[in-house]
Amino acid sequence: MLKKLIVLLVMASLAVPVQAAIYKWVDQRGTVYFTEDLGKVPPAFRKKAQVINGEGEPAVEVIESAAPEGKKPRKDAAPKEDGQTTKTDKKKPSYGGKDEDSWRNEFGRLKDELRTNEEYLAETRKRKEDTANLSRRDYLSLQQTEKDVVSRIDSIKRKLQSLTEKADKAGVPKELR
Repeated sequence: MLKKLIVLLVMASLAVPVQAAIYKWVDQRGTVYFTEDLGKVPPAFRKKAQVINGEGEPAVEVIESAAPEGKKPRKDAAPKEDGQTTKTDKKKPSYGGKDEDSWRNEFGRLKDELRTNEEYLAETRKRKEDTANLSRRDYLSLQQTEKDVVSRIDSIKRKLQSLTEKADKAGVPKELR
């Protein structure tokens, strides 16, 4: 009886949800975003980001200071219109409103998704060829899966083509694709 109680208490203590800070912010279009990492909040919205507790209520408003206390702004920092300071060193080039990393990530994600679906299609077709070990129901299921995967691949190819056209218009270099 005591062992069962101890096991129950240990399991109950492990089941307690982990509390993490959740940040909420709203962009210029009114879209609401949530994240657990303050670093993922765009710098322009960090001042307005709210920390949400587990019940969905704002707990604290995040305030980011212009310069750490006791330190002066650097000489190579230029003041912004909202009073913050920022470095005036090299900035990453922007193509069509997106930086190089965004383009690279978007192309990479679509290419990975395409490769994964093409591999799955090849596997499905190979399984479908072995009719001796398949029931009629399994064969029809594989046939439907094949149609779905082909449709998914076509959709991904259209998205990739559309993204390529957008990249061409924005002047994105080929090595970022």
